[in-house]
Amino acid sequence: MIQIDEDTSDWSVLLALTDKEASLLLSIVLDGFGYKPLECDDRNKALELLSNNSPFVAIVDTGLPKFEDICNMVSERENISLFLLTEDNSQAEEVKERYKADACETLPVQAEQVLKTLRILVQQKVKT
Repeated sequence: MIQIDEDTSDWSVLLALTDKEASLLLSIVLDGFGYKPLECDDRNKALELLSNNSPFVAIVDTGLPKFEDICNMVSERENISLFLLTEDNSQAEEVKERYKADACETLPVQAEQVLKTLRILVQQKVKT
């Protein structure tokens, strides 16, 4: 089991995923670790959530139509980390570089891996 040492009470996470069940499961896990999940399954809702909130990370499924628009909005805001989820393992590094993501994992992704990556991103934010 992963242990998160940092206080995560003010750490919201945008979840922009195509799979509603996966989003719900990740939301439950994140909530259990003290994060505030902001769920959506389309570009417009994601952009609205980004406009009205300040998540520390946006977890974005590259299978989401027009996900690039979400990536562009995140890149305009220095305080938000971009964590991409892609179905194509062979292109994960290329996708990460193209969209200047802070992290990229291949779907299906386990909740434990998401938590490990979030912990790294939290530690990076705490240091800055």
